[in-house]
Amino acid sequence: MFWQIAAWAAAIVIVILLLLLLLPVTMQVDSARSEGKVRVSFSVAWLAFLLRYSMTERRSSLYFLNLRLAAFSHGKKKEKKEMKEKKGKKETAKSKRMPQFRRMLGIVRPALRLVKDILRAFRIKYLDADLDYGLGDPAYTGMLTGFLHAMRGALRVRDNLRFTPDFAGWKLDWDIRAAVSVRMIRIVVALARFILNPKVIRVGVGFVRG
Repeated sequence: MFWQIAAWAAAIVIVILLLLLLLPVTMQVDSARSEGKVRVSFSVAWLAFLLRYSMTERRSSLYFLNLRLAAFSHGKKKEKKEMKEKKGKKETAKSKRMPQFRRMLGIVRPALRLVKDILRAFRIKYLDADLDYGLGDPAYTGMLTGFLHAMRGALRVRDNLRFTPDFAGWKLDWDIRAAVSVRMIRIVVALARFILNPKVIRVGVGFVRG
């Protein structure tokens, strides 16, 4: 009897978690840069919860049903860390970097697949962007312009992406408002596919063994 109740309870918990993971998370960003001044605000909404961050105010707020539950201030913290190591330890660390780097090369493809899957999981709800830019070199500015034209052609909201190149010098101003949504189950599936990849498992085991 106890095990039946435990099994039903576990099944109910799993179903609830799956339903929560299927609910979309909406992220919004509002950012602008003009005359060297940058303004950024960011928010994440899920169910009745809303987390809002303002870079100008350096403040985050958590809301539930439009009622503020908590607020956090983010001041600048300067931490000074002094590291004193012996030459023998430094040489040992340097000698270990190369094998670790070689191991990481083995998971380049799975990592690229992970990034691709995560990007595909996001859906653009709206995008409105104005970009004024110049890279100081007309050739580089032209290359970036070509890239932006190609990117705009691939987007559904291509009419809302506007950019003005400045071939005379260096410039970077923007005004962007965007919102994307994602179902967390798709992120979980992408991470599971990456973690269970034989190459990733092999590299992980190698790191554990040293």
